[in-house]
Amino acid sequence: MGFWQNVGNLFTRSKKTNKELKDVIIKTYNGDWRYFLWNYTNQICDIPEVRTAIEKISDIFASIPVYHKRLDSNGEVTYMEDATSRVLNYKPNPLQNSSQFIKTVVTNLLIYNNAFVEPVFDAESGKLRQLYPLPFKDSVLSVDTTGTKGYVQFKDHTNPEKKYDLDNVIYLSRFCSLRGGDKNNLGLYETVLKSLGEQIVNVADPRKPRAILQSNQIGNGMLKERDKQGAMDTVRANFADNVQGIAYLDKTWTITPINWTENQVNRDLMQLVINTVYNYFSINDNIINNKASEIEFEMFAANTIKPLALQFEKEFTNKLFTENEFYFGHRIEFDYFALSVNTLQAKTSLFGVAIRQGILNIDECREMIGQPPLQNGYGKTYRVTADTIDITVANQYQLGKVNQTETVSATDATVEDINQKKEEEDASE
Repeated sequence: MGFWQNVGNLFTRSKKTNKELKDVIIKTYNGDWRYFLWNYTNQICDIPEVRTAIEKISDIFASIPVYHKRLDSNGEVTYMEDATSRVLNYKPNPLQNSSQFIKTVVTNLLIYNNAFVEPVFDAESGKLRQLYPLPFKDSVLSVDTTGTKGYVQFKDHTNPEKKYDLDNVIYLSRFCSLRGGDKNNLGLYETVLKSLGEQIVNVADPRKPRAILQSNQIGNGMLKERDKQGAMDTVRANFADNVQGIAYLDKTWTITPINWTENQVNRDLMQLVINTVYNYFSINDNIINNKASEIEFEMFAANTIKPLALQFEKEFTNKLFTENEFYFGHRIEFDYFALSVNTLQAKTSLFGVAIRQGILNIDECREMIGQPPLQNGYGKTYRVTADTIDITVANQYQLGKVNQTETVSATDATVEDINQKKEEEDASE
């Protein structure tokens, strides 16, 4: 009853101002309009454009291979298959697999501008057992009185008094600051959304003319004010008493509908909203709709994914390994390079150069296209073309091409030896 009474009031309280009528409309369907807009803009992850952008970035980031590697003193890399790599690549915790875990962390980072992960180690062996994303919305960073320890405290945590030692928690952040970063804020988004709301209210304004009531009687002039009001009351009464959608109107009157053709909601303003959201997350419409060119996607990987991957690498390495393990070269690697050559054409072009120059071996190229290594280790050899030489013997090589080193080995001789040999041959002649 209250709903229909509110709708009826829209037509009976004709002396209300335009702003009051807008308030009545919004309250009828959504409650108080100010609360409606505030609530909508603050539920940031429920907005379709925001959810789409976050889902796309987190999906792409979750596809990046993660490795536990060890660097020796000569720069040689050994990829480890141990408890750390199993936790990172298969089962970080009992509730999530590795892809779900990474997506949760990236989503928290993009929504709240901060993400925290608590690693759990085995009490006896010291090996990594689990990784848990910490649920939170508001965080506060602090330093102890000595200035040597950092802590984080979550306001909405189940135990708000608990402080986590930052040395034991993986901490990722956007818009970094010493107080923990700011909440997600899309800048112009709320302002633009309110403007759209105002346009929607204007479209729904019941006082906007929808038709013209005209008399069919020839010779009738302008009606007096009371007669005009009486005619409108009669039309209102007839339409209010309609039977299954059919209303009666005397044949002396004709209703001519007005077909408004203007854009009821500003499409440019709506596009500004979407662009504002996508720019905030460093993504664009072509990436979202899988229409990006190779160069465009490569720039997205370099400017959006790579900075995140580097932060993940440094923070995971710092918090998952002891100082002694770090000293002996243990690192966590998020291999974002694969995103730079994501098409078969790009990979083919890379293979044509990389194999000939000794950058990649055959097994590494096969891995990039999902093929197993060659049997008997044939694909592990790095090869180079024969048209290149070592820079240290470049001069000897050029002299040898004009038959000036017949008795001297090009790999052992020096420029002085070659010159001396040439002088001796000239003197003997």
